[in-house]
Amino acid sequence: MYYYYPNDANCAAAHKAGSQEWSECVSVPSLPSLPSKNRISRKYVEAVIAQHLTALLDNVANGERPRFLLGITGPPATGKSTFASLLATIMNDRMGDAFAVTISMDGFHLPDEELKARGSYALKGAPHTFDAQGFVDLLHQLRADTPEMVWCPVFKREPYDRVEGVVAVEHSTRMVIVEGNYLLLTTPPWQHVRTILDQVWYLDTPRDIIKARLVKRHMGIGRTEEQAISKVEESDLPNADIIEASRSLADQIL
Repeated sequence: MYYYYPNDANCAAAHKAGSQEWSECVSVPSLPSLPSKNRISRKYVEAVIAQHLTALLDNVANGERPRFLLGITGPPATGKSTFASLLATIMNDRMGDAFAVTISMDGFHLPDEELKARGSYALKGAPHTFDAQGFVDLLHQLRADTPEMVWCPVFKREPYDRVEGVVAVEHSTRMVIVEGNYLLLTTPPWQHVRTILDQVWYLDTPRDIIKARLVKRHMGIGRTEEQAISKVEESDLPNADIIEASRSLADQIL
């Protein structure tokens, strides 16, 4: 069982001290124990919201705090997109349409033509193959919470490239869920991302599951099994190591 009042540290301290405040704590479900392959389910995400976002959602909805930017990070193929999408869906079901929206760092992949010109196409997905400054600039726009609508790019697996101006963030949107691999990087200009986001959660997934998912993903876009394994071992897993090195900077590890 997990208790919240109004945050983990306060509630745990009240419990330990036998404070009267303990009686005011709200009891919410503990996270379900699920197999790693099936962990990103609606039940799991609802439990995460109950544990970590219940009071926050009320405060944001009541206008007691500005727009909240929540980062979801972790190595490739950990289920970040699925998790972020479910978060937004559940929040909108509870709080009303357009309360939450999901944007992806992947919308800032440098165009394939530019990567090929730089000789970096084979390393697509590494930190230097993104328009990191453009991503930081967009987050600053979202943080400013101006009346103007902000349009965000997305990454499409077909044609396997970025597409501009697809996701609209309206002024009425109070929760922006930002998912991507490098939200906790400390190298320029990536280090600014963490200072803009209110919280960052890290999705932890066993390496063997990540590798299997990535091989399947690459084969799904036309690579042979041998080519897929080579891509994973030479590019994706080294990127995963970079991401994992910043794991301790996350607010929550799930």
